[in-house]
Amino acid sequence: LRTIPSDKFQSEAIVNLIRHFGWVWVGAIASDDDYGKYGVRFFREEMERANLCVAFSETIPKVYSNEKMKIAVDAVKSSTAKVIVLYATDIDLSPFVLEVIHHNITDRTWIATEAWITSALIAKPEYFPYFGGTIGFAIPRSVIPGLKEFLHDVHPSKDPNDVLTIEF
Repeated sequence: LRTIPSDKFQSEAIVNLIRHFGWVWVGAIASDDDYGKYGVRFFREEMERANLCVAFSETIPKVYSNEKMKIAVDAVKSSTAKVIVLYATDIDLSPFVLEVIHHNITDRTWIATEAWITSALIAKPEYFPYFGGTIGFAIPRSVIPGLKEFLHDVHPSKDPNDVLTIEF
């Protein structure tokens, strides 16, 4: 029995989020495994159904390869797409994060999948200038009183460097 929804639902939710914010030109990065490849495939299909455009779709390697990582980072750097969807686990994403920091890529909005949005590997203060504006979907683990109301009242700025701090 499945205990969490299919990744197809996550792709639908991500496309609904993209439509909500009016973004039409979005990039995608995937890990080189079934999670990444199928996730991006479902995402691309949903984007097409919504008449939205995928600016680029690149893969980050499971085993570090400078050449393959350079291709993915160059795609992000050279594209006019300012919104990037990342289908990867935190472990697979870590080398890419370091490359983003090395290349000082700060003017992007990242959309995270459930596989890394709550990761302590990525949510480090030194990464905030690069990934502080990340939006993602997480599987609920418990009820936090007042969080739903708070999130409905939040109006994030368009500056991806702004960091939202929530204290409970």
